[in-house]
Amino acid sequence: MNSKLKGFSWIFSAILLSGVLALGLPFFVKRIPWSVEKKISFWVGGLPDAILCEGQRNPESLVSFQKIIQRLFPINEEDKTFPITVEVVSGDTVNAFATFGGHIYVYDGLIKKAGSAEEVAGVLAHEIEHVKRRHVLQGVFVRLITVEAFKFGFSGGGQMGPELAHLLLNMKFTREQEKEADQGGLQRLQLAHIDVLGYQHFFERFVGETSLPAILSDHPSSYSRAQLVKKYLGSPTQPILDSRGWALVKKICE
Repeated sequence: MNSKLKGFSWIFSAILLSGVLALGLPFFVKRIPWSVEKKISFWVGGLPDAILCEGQRNPESLVSFQKIIQRLFPINEEDKTFPITVEVVSGDTVNAFATFGGHIYVYDGLIKKAGSAEEVAGVLAHEIEHVKRRHVLQGVFVRLITVEAFKFGFSGGGQMGPELAHLLLNMKFTREQEKEADQGGLQRLQLAHIDVLGYQHFFERFVGETSLPAILSDHPSSYSRAQLVKKYLGSPTQPILDSRGWALVKKICE
């Protein structure tokens, strides 16, 4: 009887601890200084085996890509409190993800799949909001306090381990976190005078496809996103790039 009671106590304690962590983690993580997260970023390192596209053959491609970022960040005083770095990675994967210290990676496959600079800006605005709201750190902490913690290791000072890279590439944010990033991203686009329909159009592009890209695996449906976008329509907009500038961005990894 004592062993059964002891077992029940362990289960109850585990459930209670999980609840406390789930409720208190966002509060705790948002109070971790950016300087600490930047140190974590340095310790963890960059994406292993990644080939970064820096417009080596055509420097104008990188200049055009940076124009997209400059329209999105910084746009207010709060943006000056946290850093971001956006880099394009060679590969056919249709994905973009944020990691520690404001580092955001965009795969060339996503840029090639996009129909305009506004579509890419929509995805980047969403990822910037994940950074701003500390969702990455929250997600990693949740994973590391489970038994899966034993599977992950940091190589330290230069390149993140493949297990951690896999975790970040396949990060599943909660429904609430995705909603926050959607709303914040659309507000960011609106403040930057970027057409919010670009965000909606990018995701609608995949409707009906049998195999969804990784970036859609944990995002709201195109229908729910379309309903949200309606709230941000009507503001003045200005194109990010002309046709030549967008064509250059598409060639950034060539």
